[in-house]
Amino acid sequence: MSASSYASDFSGVPHIVDPTGAVAIYWTDPPGALVQLVQSTRGTSEMAHWLVSDALDLLFSRFPGVDGLRIVIDMRRMTGRSAMARSMLMNASGTAAGRISHVVLLPSLHMGPAYFKVIEATAVALRLVGYRVDVEQNLDEALKKHAVHIEMLSDVRAVLKPELLKPD
Repeated sequence: MSASSYASDFSGVPHIVDPTGAVAIYWTDPPGALVQLVQSTRGTSEMAHWLVSDALDLLFSRFPGVDGLRIVIDMRRMTGRSAMARSMLMNASGTAAGRISHVVLLPSLHMGPAYFKVIEATAVALRLVGYRVDVEQNLDEALKKHAVHIEMLSDVRAVLKPELLKPD
């Protein structure tokens, strides 16, 4: 699916989109990523597998040698999830802890109070392996609070340096 053929909270084009088109990833400053469900969807084991393999590899190659990456995971549009998906993500968190230090979670708005208890337990488990974890409700406020800026792509693929525009 094309990176520009779905709805997102941002006007720019994401850096990565999963094969289903449901997950968009934007690189951030400070180094890290916003992982955002851009369609109402169930969190599947296939989606989780893509996140912990292809997406994680792309993140680490985008920021080579950078430790202390900051990851914002926006699950507000998630309508359900498989237990296997959560298990896959938690297993990968142990190996990624050396590179990722801060995780901001925005829980689903569709799954009720029992799900929020799962998010709280997830935050505790991530803290035990060394992550700083914050749980937020509003994406704009979370980005401001944690000083995360999205690196936007545009349709402009090259920009001329001003000195090249001067006549000889």
